[in-house]
Amino acid sequence: MDSKVREKRVVSWLLIFLMVGIVLSPLSAHAADSDGDGVDNSLDDCPYASGTSTVDRDGCPDRDGDGTSDLMDGWTSQNPNFVLDANNPRSSDFNDVDFSPDGSEVATSSDDGYIRIWNTSTGQNTRSVIAVSGGGTGKLSWSADGRFIGVTSQAADEFDIYYASNLTSVHGALSSDVGGGDYTYDIDISPDGSKAAVAIGRSGNGGTNGVVRVVDVINGTVMQNLNPGGENRFHSVDFSPSGSHIAVGTVGDYYVVDATSWATTRSESAPAGTVNSIAWSPSGEHIAVCEGYVQSQGGSRLRLFEVDVWTNIQTIAGSTSCYATDFSPDGNQVVFGMGWYAADGATAKIYEVSSGTLIDTFSQSRPGGCTSTNNNQCGQNNGVSWSPDGVYIAQAFGRNNEGFYIWKSDLDPDNDGWNTTDQGDGKVDEFPDDGTQWEDSDGDGYGDNPAPALKPDECPLVFGK
Repeated sequence: MDSKVREKRVVSWLLIFLMVGIVLSPLSAHAADSDGDGVDNSLDDCPYASGTSTVDRDGCPDRDGDGTSDLMDGWTSQNPNFVLDANNPRSSDFNDVDFSPDGSEVATSSDDGYIRIWNTSTGQNTRSVIAVSGGGTGKLSWSADGRFIGVTSQAADEFDIYYASNLTSVHGALSSDVGGGDYTYDIDISPDGSKAAVAIGRSGNGGTNGVVRVVDVINGTVMQNLNPGGENRFHSVDFSPSGSHIAVGTVGDYYVVDATSWATTRSESAPAGTVNSIAWSPSGEHIAVCEGYVQSQGGSRLRLFEVDVWTNIQTIAGSTSCYATDFSPDGNQVVFGMGWYAADGATAKIYEVSSGTLIDTFSQSRPGGCTSTNNNQCGQNNGVSWSPDGVYIAQAFGRNNEGFYIWKSDLDPDNDGWNTTDQGDGKVDEFPDDGTQWEDSDGDGYGDNPAPALKPDECPLVFGK
């Protein structure tokens, strides 16, 4: 073959390879989409949560589909004024609580060994099962796809997964035993119902080091035993909204682990005490850390982290231990459940995420005034869960006033059918003290009997201005 022809062919092949590389390189660089919402991680403002927002941010949850992310829509009430709506005192401590994905029901666990399902609107117990024979049920989790409820055992080194529809066990109790002196603390089921993560730690200062055990929900096999940071005690776990990562709380640290590669992707040593509860916000942009009492600092710390830059944006002092936390469904507020003595005993506290401002509190009765002595019978919030519509907070309570309670936000103080904030329907009551201004029979935007500052509709049955 002529050398010039050979040279031209070589050059031609080089050009072809170069062109293919140029075409494919953007695909390889931007193909990662951890939350599966079709927006590449490099462009996704909420890479830990699937979403469709496009106006203010790309790829964030957008409940009402208007293009603006839930966090910016802010449809959870800014002045919730929670009041007791369902009162179910019991003789046993209630240890955890979680709403169903549609908010119509609530699941609870308790020291008498039961899982109970309650109707949110009526507060009535609709179905139950003895999940642990001869001991109590600890923490529980209702999967975001609605299929499963996972629960830990306080009496044995085990946990179980139940079908939420009929409370039958998927495959019987599963072992969480890792050796002597271990204790099963927390459980969370991934949003798609495929995995369950269980936090296992030492019950005291000795014994076998703990792990976070991840199992396949359907067949019960162990997928991985995680030990981020080489820690010996794991107290809390929570999957990201997309299920791609797991937040893990320990003593004085928390970690983020990739739920596919099992690699530890983030380590934070800001917590000072035991991380009794940890939670991702619905958009995956924030993580709440609920810490136990630390003697040297004279209380606990309630922390909020901004995930994209891993910054501790809020640190709030508590007078006593924090045991439970959850975000409002739009991610603008967070509730911390406190107990069981001192000023914060028996109290749940709600803060604005962006500013750390205290918005609301609600408390059970406080016998003895919740003094600073450990033998005081002031109760504690063992579990809190915020309903998907933002209207209710369910509470699992122990030590005193044991039982299950539902608190309801007063979103419509004038009872005119319009809420003080947009609940995803585009309607906002701008005059919450006047119950008549939004009566608009002909739908022309003029109230039939408006507030004095508004122009009345002189023809309420005829559309027109």
